[in-house]
Amino acid sequence: MANLQQRLAAAASASTTADAEEARARSEIEAMRASILAGETTGDRIRDYLIVKFGVIDESARERYEAINALMKGKTGELIVVHYTESVCTIHRFIGPNEYENVRYVDIAILAGDELVFEFGEKDATCSLPIKSYSQQEYRWTITEGTISEAHAGKIFLAKDCGKPVQSPSLLRGDWRPFNLEIGEEAAMAWIESNLMDFRVKKNLFLLILEKLGRLTLTSPEEDEDEE
Repeated sequence: MANLQQRLAAAASASTTADAEEARARSEIEAMRASILAGETTGDRIRDYLIVKFGVIDESARERYEAINALMKGKTGELIVVHYTESVCTIHRFIGPNEYENVRYVDIAILAGDELVFEFGEKDATCSLPIKSYSQQEYRWTITEGTISEAHAGKIFLAKDCGKPVQSPSLLRGDWRPFNLEIGEEAAMAWIESNLMDFRVKKNLFLLILEKLGRLTLTSPEEDEDEE
């Protein structure tokens, strides 16, 4: 009994110490967050963003953003596909459980730059894609001016082999759902050919969408120059 009581006391002490250390760490991060929003920087905008947006210092998350940037490098003017799944309520019941269906959404855009865009305001930070407009598949393909930012509606940018979403017990209640990225002409066209039946059978539709997005061909600008 005495031995168990000693272990209980040791566990309680360790728990208290851990809570105190966590509180101190959170306080330091909040202080850094305020400093970054006031205009200071750690020297790494990805790290600045992680501190401001998620309240974490997470090396694996920082490396994931670097990996996405590496996939974008040199691909200005090429395609990017953003696809994600939402659980949509299809039948709402006043009595009994509602019914839900997983619906896939797809956005197609042209890269206007070759790295993620990090911006810092007075109270928050954003990470967005370097695009000027995108075409979204709903009931039909529509063109929307502007970019796509992550952490909107609980989503985060992910690309193949780019690691897991950032985790923060204090800010993230559960996992972020992914905005899946297919980056560059080769990856984007492979995904489109495999997943979008309407583009496989209606190439003119695809060409029209690309034209509205600012592209006149299915090839990259570099390939167009080689042909001249």
